[in-house]
Amino acid sequence: MASLIYANISEKFPCLSKAELISLLGKNAQFKEVASFTGMEIFEIGDVNEAIKAQRYSSTIKSVGMLSLIIDSVGEVKFFECLGLPKDVEVKRIQGMNRGLRREKAVKKVIEIIDRECGSATLEHRGGPLEVFLTDGVVIAGVQLSAEGKGEIMQKNPHNLPFYKPGALNPWYARLLVNLASPDMGKVLLDPFCGTATIPLAASEVWGVESLCSDIRRDMCAGAKKNLESLSKTPYEVIRADASFLPLREGSFSYAVSDPPYNRSVRSLYSNASDLISRANQQIYDLIRPGGTVVLSVDEGLALKMKVPDGFEVRFRCPMYVHNRLTRTIMVMVKTRL
Repeated sequence: MASLIYANISEKFPCLSKAELISLLGKNAQFKEVASFTGMEIFEIGDVNEAIKAQRYSSTIKSVGMLSLIIDSVGEVKFFECLGLPKDVEVKRIQGMNRGLRREKAVKKVIEIIDRECGSATLEHRGGPLEVFLTDGVVIAGVQLSAEGKGEIMQKNPHNLPFYKPGALNPWYARLLVNLASPDMGKVLLDPFCGTATIPLAASEVWGVESLCSDIRRDMCAGAKKNLESLSKTPYEVIRADASFLPLREGSFSYAVSDPPYNRSVRSLYSNASDLISRANQQIYDLIRPGGTVVLSVDEGLALKMKVPDGFEVRFRCPMYVHNRLTRTIMVMVKTRL
């Protein structure tokens, strides 16, 4: 039987956070999107442990829990399921929403409804705290299943890798890109712009995915190999190759996940970054087998020029503001046919 679950997602990167949630859970046959609010997603799933796993492995999902109650803007109960009343209550106002509704009043209303509808069941509760969210004119409440903090992954610094180069990808972001590919253990991931191998390391650490990564620079290949030798938990291979002429067999990979270099770092090798992306993308598309996923993180200007070939479907296209000179676009594409 499917359970109704809530997820408190990132308000800073809502598109990416929702995409990460769907990518991690969407292959589950009993997963079904139900409703979306600012900072919140409501969905059905057969095994709540899958939702817990997704929260813990994610880069952006703050918490997940069993949905108990939704109250609309006029105070009408739109959904209720008796889950008991936890001793601890946590109230969260999302992006300053519902300023006219005091937290204490919202909690009092929620507890009154649970007491009235559940009765003695409130004494039998076994679970996490009751989370109460104020967003988009509604009150959403439920019993927390998992809220593993992201401090550990956020604090991982690429400077601490055995081999580091300026511009190395943040491990938090690398994990996000890998998660968007909906990875499965035992499959092989391609990163044709390997750099310091942060993406293959994320795929290995969380999902047990094997990887092949390449870079055109000899020093980066040596550095990537050094990092993988020290930290990878799965088999890997590093080759020196031009991303636009990869010596690999078509249809060899289930996933390609990469953060190609931007203008300054490619001018000495290519006419411009757009030229590099265009040539490399065709190679990447050919190397992915049907049903496989391509995740690319590129400058928004380059993303506007990117052509998605026949046989590929854009699943997600999300912006990510970095600073006043860089906004990334993250493209998630699935190969639907040859």
